Amino acid sequence: PAAALALLISTLFDSQLALFVSVLVAIVAGAIGGGNLELAVYAFAGSAMAIFSAQRVERLNAFVFAGMAATLANWVVVLAFRLPGRQYDLVGLATLLGAGLLNGSVSAMLALLGYFVLGNLLDIPTTMRLMDLARPTHPVMRQLLLKAPGTYHHSILVSNLAEEAAERVGADPL
Repeated sequence: PAAALALLISTLFDSQLALFVSVLVAIVAGAIGGGNLELAVYAFAGSAMAIFSAQRVERLNAFVFAGMAATLANWVVVLAFRLPGRQYDLVGLATLLGAGLLNGSVSAMLALLGYFVLGNLLDIPTTMRLMDLARPTHPVMRQLLLKAPGTYHHSILVSNLAEEAAERVGADPL
């Protein structure tokens, strides 16, 4: 599941770095497969689709959509390389399409698991961690509300202004 690595690097660090790593992984996969172009394209297409479909991870379902996008890319590559031939092996084609579905699903699950584990280990302020800190029921927010309600209200107003300004200039509001 090459898309898992690409999706993980994209969500934790940078999508351009993830795309570069995807190219390297595709080249290595093709070389390990004996110079198999189909395998290289398969690895790169699934990874690229996962990267582009999960540009901003604000909810957990972004990983599900990235996995579905990787599955779709896997299917397109399999069909593109298998259908132009004159011999149709329907069982083999169905097996490859099933493997593409499994690849996309496993990629999404591994990326989600790695997102939480590496985010905590490397102390990266992931979107999920920032949203957890911003929820009103967080103990720090509750203490601020109880001990300094004016400061709490002012902080909420300023954060709303900053969020609106960030959205208007195209920045990440978190």
